[in-house]
Amino acid sequence: MTESAAELAAASLTQIATGLTVETRHCVSCHQRLQTGTPVIAQLTHNTTTRRWAVETLQCRSCPLAQTPADAVVAATLATQSYPSTQTHRLCLVEVTPRNHH
Repeated sequence: MTESAAELAAASLTQIATGLTVETRHCVSCHQRLQTGTPVIAQLTHNTTTRRWAVETLQCRSCPLAQTPADAVVAATLATQSYPSTQTHRLCLVEVTPRNHH
């Protein structure tokens, strides 16, 4: 059974972006290493087929916004997500605030 648009739950950009994992650990503009606690700007893309959001680019808040196609831009802080079963850790977005990117 397919879901209609009316059956899909609505969520705010803050809710969607909070907890998104980050694949890179460097600013796309200045290449500075980013770590837990670093305030960042994240450009997000949305795959309409899978209905998943992903962090496309990540950069320091002091760098000018990269001119990368994005569906949304947020200010956030990096945090660490731990996965005890695999004994791994990943960076993710927390304290998310939507930003105007047009």
